Amino acid sequence: MQMSQIVTNFFDACVFFPRIIFFSGLLSLSGCSNAVEFVQIFTGNNGPTGPNLYHFENKEQLDLSWVKSAMSRSDYEKVLSRIDFKRQVLIAVSVGERDSVSENVQISRISLVPVADDTIVDVSVRVGMVSKECEKNLTSYVFVLGTFEKPKKTLSYGGFDMDNFNAGCIAELSGQPNGP
Repeated sequence: MQMSQIVTNFFDACVFFPRIIFFSGLLSLSGCSNAVEFVQIFTGNNGPTGPNLYHFENKEQLDLSWVKSAMSRSDYEKVLSRIDFKRQVLIAVSVGERDSVSENVQISRISLVPVADDTIVDVSVRVGMVSKECEKNLTSYVFVLGTFEKPKKTLSYGGFDMDNFNAGCIAELSGQPNGP
């Protein structure tokens, strides 16, 4: 086996993202994050005013959250029908208040980072922005929901990153703030 194939196999098995994590008063270096399979199940435009990551491990947590009031009753029922809380976790990433956001907002990656007896979830989101020449400067509070398999260790903390991309001249979202 050639060296390049060995390196490729290593990176396929465990993507190396060195990062310093401040967790429960301890500073640690985490070198290995494992990308997990996920399904994006909803994109909404009436979320919280600020960017944040939320995770829900049961229906009761979700029912008490801002997510339920951020969507119509029928959309909420559709979302619930796509989650099996016995084996899945639901994550919500709020983009926060933004102007000129398209309907093209995507979870691009979910990774789990083991730290001591816990698991940290790290989510990447791509936010499609309407091209300057056709934007209407509508304000929205976009959020995305996705599911992934529950980790064996406790899911105790999360982090996220977002990047914008030019989505062209497509529909622009508008919404009202809702949530924390």
